[in-house]
Amino acid sequence: MSKFRSCESTPETLLTSLSFSGGTGSGCIAEMLLNGDLVCDTPLVIVTADPGMENSQTYDYVAEMSDRFYEKGFDHRIVKTDLYGNFLAAVKRKDTRFDLPPFWTKNRKTGKRGRLMQKCTGAYKIAPMQRVVRKKLQEVAGISTSSKRFQQNCVRTWIGFSKDEISRIKEPKQKYIWLQYPLVAMGMTKSDVFKYYKKINRPLPPRSVCNACFANDVSHFKEMHENRPSDWEQAVAVDDACRDLSFMRVNDECYVSSTLKSLRQLCDEGFPGSEKPDIMCQTGFCFL
Repeated sequence: MSKFRSCESTPETLLTSLSFSGGTGSGCIAEMLLNGDLVCDTPLVIVTADPGMENSQTYDYVAEMSDRFYEKGFDHRIVKTDLYGNFLAAVKRKDTRFDLPPFWTKNRKTGKRGRLMQKCTGAYKIAPMQRVVRKKLQEVAGISTSSKRFQQNCVRTWIGFSKDEISRIKEPKQKYIWLQYPLVAMGMTKSDVFKYYKKINRPLPPRSVCNACFANDVSHFKEMHENRPSDWEQAVAVDDACRDLSFMRVNDECYVSSTLKSLRQLCDEGFPGSEKPDIMCQTGFCFL
């Protein structure tokens, strides 16, 4: 049986980290740990990356879960970055390089739609989380990055993909990390995950996604505008700033919305198409 189809650690495993995004899948694993339905047989650290422009509802949910982790004696660490502030500052300075989000693009000649590569995840989520993991590994096992043992599969990272997301599974680039998928190992589909929340009488977490994410559809932006004004302002600020990134060698116009309309225009038009929700990413596109 392959390692990712099991919940067991290996003899080399010195630490387990849970990538807790605040989404449904990683939240299900967290609930299982809290309720004793999943047992970790190594030291555990739960790590949450905060890129600075998450859904405000997610911040409330993560804060609640953090209190529950503390009560259970689990080590939960939140690593904060500032994708929002850094991007606006980079545009203002006209920096020539930035780890850009995958903005939608519109060819200035043909109008054809495209999308930029997704670089923000690595810089603002994965790398910061791995720094926390390396620090925890030093604390629990005395292993530094210069240690020969550091090169082995000494860190198991749990990812909240379900059985029907198995196509998203990839091998990590770092030799010291190996990935495991408890929900896949338990044969749980998204439907099974929803049933588990119902079984333990817990509400589903809010959708964990950045306010200016490419995967937000018109209905999401409409809900944001109506119910979360600070989130909406943040999304609009990013959308306004991303239109011309030619100084970063992006020749096409950029947009936050797949409609290739500005968020201000969508709002002025009454968010056309919002009656047919088409969220392209329910589980969080970031943990690849």
